[in-house]
Amino acid sequence: MAHRRRLAPTLGAIIGLLLAGLGGGLAGRFVEDRVFRDLAEAGQHRLDLYALNLRAAIARYDALPYALTHGGDMRALLVAPTAPAIAQVNQELERLADEVSVAALYVMDYTGLTLSASNWQTPGSFVGQSYAFRPYFTDAMQAGRGRYYGVGITTGQPGYFLAARVNDASGAALGVVAAKVELEDIARDWQKSGDTVLLTDGHGVIFLSSRADWTYRALAPLSAEARAALSRSQQYAKLDIGAPPLTQGGTSDFGPLLRDAATGPLLLRQSTALADHGWTLHLVTDLNAPRTAAWTAGLLVSASIIILTLLALYADQSTAARRALVLAETNRRLQQEIAERTRTEADLRAAQDDLVQASKLAALGQMSAALAHEINQPLAALQTFLASSRLLLARGEAAKVQGNIDRMEKLIARISGLTQHLKRFARKSPPQRAPLPLLGAVRNAVALFENRLRLEGIDLSIAVPEGLTVLGDEVRLEQVLVNLIGNALDAIAGAPLRRIRITAGGDGRTIHLSIGDSGPGFAPEALPRLFTPFFTTKPPGQGLGLGLVVSKGIVEDMGGTLTLENRPDAETGARFILSLPSAEEPSHG
Repeated sequence: MAHRRRLAPTLGAIIGLLLAGLGGGLAGRFVEDRVFRDLAEAGQHRLDLYALNLRAAIARYDALPYALTHGGDMRALLVAPTAPAIAQVNQELERLADEVSVAALYVMDYTGLTLSASNWQTPGSFVGQSYAFRPYFTDAMQAGRGRYYGVGITTGQPGYFLAARVNDASGAALGVVAAKVELEDIARDWQKSGDTVLLTDGHGVIFLSSRADWTYRALAPLSAEARAALSRSQQYAKLDIGAPPLTQGGTSDFGPLLRDAATGPLLLRQSTALADHGWTLHLVTDLNAPRTAAWTAGLLVSASIIILTLLALYADQSTAARRALVLAETNRRLQQEIAERTRTEADLRAAQDDLVQASKLAALGQMSAALAHEINQPLAALQTFLASSRLLLARGEAAKVQGNIDRMEKLIARISGLTQHLKRFARKSPPQRAPLPLLGAVRNAVALFENRLRLEGIDLSIAVPEGLTVLGDEVRLEQVLVNLIGNALDAIAGAPLRRIRITAGGDGRTIHLSIGDSGPGFAPEALPRLFTPFFTTKPPGQGLGLGLVVSKGIVEDMGGTLTLENRPDAETGARFILSLPSAEEPSHG
C-alpha cells in the first residue's frame, strides 16, 4: 500500500509531462495554421491589387504605337527615307515622347533598321541601329503587334517595348513603330509598400522587384535551352543571370514554402499569372515572426499544464491544512492566469478585427484601381488625340482638328462623370435618379471594350430601341453594364462560338435589358452563391468576387432588380436580366 502511494506521484508527473507536450504541440500547430491562413488570404488580396495597378500602368501606353502607324509622315518616311523626311519625323517623335512621358519612340524599316527616333540628338541614339533580332519587331511584322521587356542594347537601360506594324495602302508591311516605356517607378512604389514583390518572365527570370539585389536572378536554375534563347534575343543585353535567391522550404495548403538563400528565413510565395504579357507576379511573405509567436503560445500552454500538475501532486502529499493553503494559492494563480488569457483573447479578437478591416480596405483598393484604370483609358486617348491634332494643325487640316476636339470634349465629360461617381461612393451619398436613354448607356459601356471586341473577333449585337428611357444614375448604370459585359467576355474566352447579345424591351412601367453570352454557363452548385461577397468562378488571381455583389446593390438602389437565367436555350450559356423603372408615363387608353 505504501509502495503504491510512493508510485502515484511518479505516475502523475509522467502523465502531466505527456499531457503538457501533447497540449503544447496541438496548441502551437492550431495557432500556426490559423495565422498562416489569415496571412495567405490577406496576401492574395494585396497580390490582386498589385496586378491591377500593373495592368493599369501598362494599358496607358498600349495604343500609342498603333495610333502612330496611321500618321502619313510615318508612311512617307518608310516609303522614301530622305534626309528632310527623317529630320521632320525626328522632331515630331522627340516632342511626342516628351508629352506622353515615354523613354523613346522610334521607326524601323522592314529590315529592322532604325530610320528615325525621339533620342536622335542624345548619345547612344537608336538611329542607325538594327533591332531585327528583337522579338517585339518580329512579332509586329508577323502579327501586327509586339510587346517585350528587355534591357536596351544601345542604352543599357531596361524598359517595356510596344510595337505596331505600318502598312501601305495595299496592306503590305513597310516597317514598325515602337515605344520604350520605363517601369522602374512601379518597383519604387513596391519598395515603399514594405512588401516583397517580384515580376518574372516566361523563363522565370526576375526583371522587376522591390528587392534590388534579386533583380536579374532566376527563381530556378536556367536550362541550356533557356540561356540560348536569352542569348539570341539579347533580352537582358550582356547581363549574367544570377543564381536563384530562394531555395525550397517545403509545401503548405497556402502555397510553396521557400527560404532566403542568403539569410534563411521561412517564406511563403503567392503568384498570379499575367497571361497576356507572358509574365508572373509574385508576393513573398516572411513567416518567421508568425511561426515564433504561434509556438510561443504552445509553450505557454505546456507550462500551464506542468504548473497545474505540480500543484496537484503537491496538494496530494500535504495535510488537510496545507491542502487548504495550497488550494487558495492555486485559486489565486488560476484567476491570474484566467485574467491573462482573457487579455490574450481580447488581443486576438482585436487582431482579427484589424485583419478583417485590412481585407475590406484591400477590396476597396481594387475597386478604386479598377476605376482608375477606366480613367486611364480616356486619358491615353486624349494624349493620342492631342498629338494627332498637332500634326493635323501643322498640315492645315482644321476640319479634322475640330473633330478631334469634339471627341476630346466627350472624353473629358466621361472622366468628370467617373470622378463624380467616386466622390459619391466615398461619401456614401444616395444615388441620383433621373431619366436617361438606355441605348446611350449601353453604347458608352461597349465603347470601353471596342479594342478587345475587335482583337478577339467577338460577334456582338445590340437590339435596344432608340426611345427607351429609364430612371437611374448614368455613371452607376454604366458601371453595372461594364461589369456584366466584362463577365460575358471572360465567359466566352475559350468557347468555340464567341457571341454576345444585348436586347431590351418594356411593358410600360419597367424596362428589361438582357445581356446573354454563348459561354458554358454556371455550374449548378455555383448558382446559390453567385451574389455572395468574395465568391468567384474565375481562376485564382483574376477576380475578388465583388463585381456582381456591387452591381446588384447599385441596381437595387435605382429601384430595379438584377437576375440570372442559366442556360435558357441551346445557344446561350448565361443571361443576366437588368430591370429598371421606365422614365415614361404609362398610357391610359
